[in-house]
Amino acid sequence: MIKAGILIEWIRLYMIGIIADSHGHVDNLNHAIMQLQKKACQFIIHLGDICDSAILETVDQCIHLIIKNKLIAIKGNNDHIIWTNHNMHPESVGISKQAMRYIEDLPLIFHYNRALFVHSLPNIHSLGLSAMIRTMGKVEAAHFFAQYPKHVLFRGHSHTPEIMYLKNNHIETNFIQTQNPFQMNQHVSYIITCGALTRGHYMTWHTNYNTITSFSIFN
Repeated sequence: MIKAGILIEWIRLYMIGIIADSHGHVDNLNHAIMQLQKKACQFIIHLGDICDSAILETVDQCIHLIIKNKLIAIKGNNDHIIWTNHNMHPESVGISKQAMRYIEDLPLIFHYNRALFVHSLPNIHSLGLSAMIRTMGKVEAAHFFAQYPKHVLFRGHSHTPEIMYLKNNHIETNFIQTQNPFQMNQHVSYIITCGALTRGHYMTWHTNYNTITSFSIFN
């Protein structure tokens, strides 16, 4: 069953930490979490591919870090593959039951006010599980801008930090420079790709000032 996601409206948050695509790299994941905690983020969200279907030996460690630090997490395609393979061949995958239950229960989308957090595409009701692996091209971006005016979409899957938005009825795509805050306009919709933690990328969103800033764990 596809889980529609989680909705939080009860508190006005100030700083949100965003990471994606750690792909089983425990040290990178732990380092990014610590850095975001130092930045006083009210919560941290992982946009999926926490684990990697080719690095099964680190699944338990990654899920332990997510649970221990109380991150919100989205299901990525690698996470889903791990869960599917475990169901088909439970004897061949040395992963704890707690980790498998956690992966199984991961939502495909998370909502906070006018922001959506997904692994790749937000239209899970029409695409189902394939929303996790479909790419964000200009056609998909135009659909999002039309369907979600004045919203922000945070996504992973693509491994380079970038931002897409409408300018003079044309879709602009820009790479996000590290430690260079980008000021968003509250009347404009944006699609923001966090970038992969395997490449060191992570991000903050200051909701009061409506700025996003990309960081690297290697700096």
